[in-house]
This record gives sequence, structure tokens and C-alpha cells, in this order.
Amino acid sequence: RLMHRQQMFTALMANPSVKRMISDEAKSKKVSKDKIQKQALDIMNEIAGDYTVSWVRLGERILHWLWNRLYSNIKVNNAQVLRKLAQDGHEIIYVPCHRSHMDYLLLSYVILQEGLVMPRIAAGINLNFWPAGNVFRKAGAFFIRRSFGSNRLYSTIFREYISLLFERGYSVKYYTEGGRSRTGKVLSPKTGMLAMTIQSLLRGIDRPLTLVPVYLGYEHVMEVGTYHKELNGSKKKGESFVGVLKAIKNLRNYGNGYVNFGEPM
Repeated sequence: RLMHRQQMFTALMANPSVKRMISDEAKSKKVSKDKIQKQALDIMNEIAGDYTVSWVRLGERILHWLWNRLYSNIKVNNAQVLRKLAQDGHEIIYVPCHRSHMDYLLLSYVILQEGLVMPRIAAGINLNFWPAGNVFRKAGAFFIRRSFGSNRLYSTIFREYISLLFERGYSVKYYTEGGRSRTGKVLSPKTGMLAMTIQSLLRGIDRPLTLVPVYLGYEHVMEVGTYHKELNGSKKKGESFVGVLKAIKNLRNYGNGYVNFGEPM
């Protein structure tokens, strides 16, 4: 059953860990609890997705048209593993490698084509720009900061948000590399999301929790020109609406795309 965004906020505000952290922050900063509660609500608004089925179905049709223009073929391997896990009631955590911005779209599209529900997707806060941020939220994305720093309120709310997704039975997708590989080699994993996943499991989830590694590959990576400049010392440019328009203008056929589902853990 889908949980409305506002229902999630209500559940998080009633969460004992969040309530305790709000009280601690109010005492340590010597401000009112109302002020910290407002900060907490702002953080929830920044993080939370806003999954909408009608938007997902529209996106699926658009992507079907897009893939016919961009790729000669999308080759999918071992997808039957996913259907078996779903039918057996597993909590599925997709853990793909990260080569391109196309990864978000390609894997989500393939999951839908296999008859499974769109997972909730951890996206970098750099992708939360207008209008892409709202579109991604409607497709199930939630946003994560590159670093939590010493922000205890943010880290508590984010951890409890992830735990709530698992408790409600939603599948989740996150990239353990933390960012796109510029060389094609798999980067060393950042284990924060994995740690939160295991913590949620240890609290007690009614179904088995299964990690599914996913290989995503392309005959031609669309950002290869940008990666070449960055590897030669150019500064990475932030994502923006203008950048999206430029990328659309330069789209061409990129050969075959590959999605391989690995051995579940």
C-alpha cells in the first residue's frame, strides 16, 4: 500500500529517535522545540520522494520512445531472479554500478518492463534542481546529501526515513560507489547506505532482505567527452536545466545497453 508523503512526515515526527533528537537539539542549542521541529520538517521535505503512479506510467512511455532513439538494443540478463524474489516476498535492494546519468532511467525502465514495482531511488542532492528534482521525486527518488557532516538531526531523520521505507515493504535502489565512475572501473564502495540497511534489518523486518548487484554497461557512454575533460583536470560542472537541454541536443545512437542482474545476497 502506498504511503502518502504527508503520512511519512507524520510517522517520522512520531518516531522515538526523531523525537529524542529534536529534544536534544533544542536543549543543546537553547532554542524552542518548535524551531527544531520546523528544521526537521524542512529536512524531510528535502529528502522525501513523492511517488505518483500516473507519472511513472507516463515516464515509462517516454523512455520507451527514447530508448528506440538512443540504443540499438537493451540486453537484459538474469531478470527471472527478480521475479522469483518478489514472488517469495523478499525485500529487494538493488545495488548497481554507476557509469552514467542514464543508469537511473535504464534500470528503472527495465524493472518496470519485468513487471515489478518501481523502487525508491537514492539520488544525489545535486540532481534536485528545477524541474528535474520534482520529476525525479514523482518517480520515487529521494535525495541524499554528499556528506552528513556533524548534522545529527539530518542523519537521524535520513536513517529513520530509510528504515520506514523498509518497514513499509518498498524496494530500494542505491549506488554504493556514491558517484559515477569516470574511468569505467568500479569505485570503492561507500558503506553508509549499506550500514543503514543492515541496521534496519537488525531492528526486525518481517521479510527476508536481499541485495541484488546490477551491472549496467553501454557500448558508448554518453558523458565520455565530459569525463575526458574532467580526467584532464577540468572542474566538474554542476547539474542544471541548461545542461540537460545541451545533452538532449547532442543525443545520438549509443549502440547497445546492457543490464545484468547478479547473484542475490
